Amino acid sequence: MSKPTRRIAAVLLGAFVLLAASGCVSRQVEGSASVYTYETWVGPLIVLGGLTATAVGYFACTHNKRLGYGLLLGMPVVVLLAAPNKFLDSVKVDDDHFEVHGGWWWQPTAQSVRFSEVKEMEFGDEVGGFGHGPNVSFSLDCVLKSGASVRVYFDALGEEAIAEILERAEARGVSVPSLEDGENEEK
Repeated sequence: MSKPTRRIAAVLLGAFVLLAASGCVSRQVEGSASVYTYETWVGPLIVLGGLTATAVGYFACTHNKRLGYGLLLGMPVVVLLAAPNKFLDSVKVDDDHFEVHGGWWWQPTAQSVRFSEVKEMEFGDEVGGFGHGPNVSFSLDCVLKSGASVRVYFDALGEEAIAEILERAEARGVSVPSLEDGENEEK
């Protein structure tokens, strides 16, 4: 790797680390409700990164055809799959319920769970991302008073909202797990 290429790679890596460290989830309070969404810069950053990688792929084709064509053809697909979700996903929590809007942009899912209908909540099994949408990291199993069970899948937005969801559910008399239980299951 040439010296200029290493410098560019170091600058891009540094920029990525700084942006990742700054947090990508925003919490807005609307009355008694909290709404968790991705920061407004996340989607455009994915698009910009994809366009940059596509341009790099174009120029890399002369040096390494496999890498060049991989970037040239693959990055637009990655951007098309990932960027729209960053504009559409959200988690809303209020005193009565929580709502999760997520999944793939062409097959969105929306789940709403009212605390008054839930007997207990527990962390579900660790899940992988692609079946239920990108970046799904855990689930919450809600056992309803009727005996039925509802599984809600969460990604980074849910990781930010879970403490508030459990706190508000517990205030409504729902049996909830401690956050330490969920952390132990992930290990």
